[in-house]
Amino acid sequence: MQPHQPPGIVADLLAVIHRIREAVADIVRARGKSPRNGPLFVAWMWLETAIDRITRLAARHEAGKLRPPAPRQPHASPHASSPVEPEDRRIPLRYRPGWLAAELEGAAASLIAEFEARLADPALQSLLEAEPARCGALLRPLCRALGLTPPEPIRDPPARA
Repeated sequence: MQPHQPPGIVADLLAVIHRIREAVADIVRARGKSPRNGPLFVAWMWLETAIDRITRLAARHEAGKLRPPAPRQPHASPHASSPVEPEDRRIPLRYRPGWLAAELEGAAASLIAEFEARLADPALQSLLEAEPARCGALLRPLCRALGLTPPEPIRDPPARA
């Protein structure tokens, strides 16, 4: 199967995501068979999938073949019914905000700044507004892993009380 060419509106964003993926791959290769590679290996594979899905979504957006987005519904807070006190909860590495930025170390600052700048691009904002659910599912986890607040169109809907 031929890889899709990234449409213009996401080409710069995908270039940054490719560099993030390569930085993760370099760390995994440098560490060898370290048990600390587990979350990084998952992130590496997830970024591969995200790149392909963002490319296809942007191509459908440019071709005018997207369905109108469903209305956003508030979701139940996962912590509302938890019997464990919040201070006793241990958050797995991959769910901690900024965990990937911490793993990327030196390369992180420039990659994060560039990723954040690409998310603010007005051309990309049109895609985010047209498909907030799909774009959010792809970009929110990366934003959180890098320690960024997702842009307004793809933020989580407010939690139900």
